[in-house]
Amino acid sequence: MTASTKHTFSSLEEALLTTLSCFNALKIYPTSFELFSFLLKPRLSTTCAERDISYADILDVLEQLKGLDIIREEHGFYFFSFLGNTYKVFGAYRLETDGILDQKWRIVKKKLSLFRFLPFVEGVFVSGSLAAGTVREGSDFDFLIISQPNRLYTLRLFSVIFFDLFGMRRKPRHRDTEIKNKICLNHYLSSSSLVMKDQLIEGMFLYTRLLPVYMRNEILINHFFQANEWIRGYFFRSSFSEHVRYSERPRIAYSFNGVSVFLEFIFRSHVGDVLEKYIYEWQKKRIPEEQNLFATPHELNLHPNLEERHARLKTVLETYFNRLW
Repeated sequence: MTASTKHTFSSLEEALLTTLSCFNALKIYPTSFELFSFLLKPRLSTTCAERDISYADILDVLEQLKGLDIIREEHGFYFFSFLGNTYKVFGAYRLETDGILDQKWRIVKKKLSLFRFLPFVEGVFVSGSLAAGTVREGSDFDFLIISQPNRLYTLRLFSVIFFDLFGMRRKPRHRDTEIKNKICLNHYLSSSSLVMKDQLIEGMFLYTRLLPVYMRNEILINHFFQANEWIRGYFFRSSFSEHVRYSERPRIAYSFNGVSVFLEFIFRSHVGDVLEKYIYEWQKKRIPEEQNLFATPHELNLHPNLEERHARLKTVLETYFNRLW
């Protein structure tokens, strides 16, 4: 990296390298347009002044960085030169991933229709590897599920029972070879409080790629991003959420369903209040504290070892930055 030590980076170059660091640290090799769409402020600083940045600007700076041998490009995917030949592994992985994305989305669309039968569902976002574009043939499907107020754990109970009956739910005991196309019910938010507790680096980067796929009311999308303005502070371009709003990925329109309406009528009463409280207390007792999972009245996050994962990512990012600056 001799070239980088002699080069004084502009704000836009720093922003591109910061964004590429996050992608590569997560073993994602982005395209130039993905770098443009998810452009972070330099070195994750939230104090950098914003300005209009065009896609042509990004292409010009990428060419400059390639000329300095700081980054490389293969098949349209970008990575740091100091990563050596790992692109031969992950670049091929990315090409394979892009080849199965459409197939996976067709499967997801069929599964999404089943959410109509569940009570108290306000909205569903696709998250994880499918939203990030790094899905594999054997991947499961991650969803962020939004509940109606004060019914998060009631919805959790019915969704677990429902998808268990159809053999679709990923369970903790499942091995990696058993999770293909399973539904991972590991993240719920209440529409009464949409602010996510996980606001660390990996969460910030992955949450920008959430895709709405089922909404009882489309205005929920705006409410979600307004509640999580902390994400916007990391980005050069204030319109980062346009990627989510105008995604061409499949959507399922809300429609009246007698089963969900009946269940909501039964459990919207005082009996439902008691059930919600009981399930919440039961769920809290079942969560191992050492895994950094959490359950609050407004959010249930069952991604294991969150803080450890963020710490590992932060270490990788610091290593990348030390190689550059």
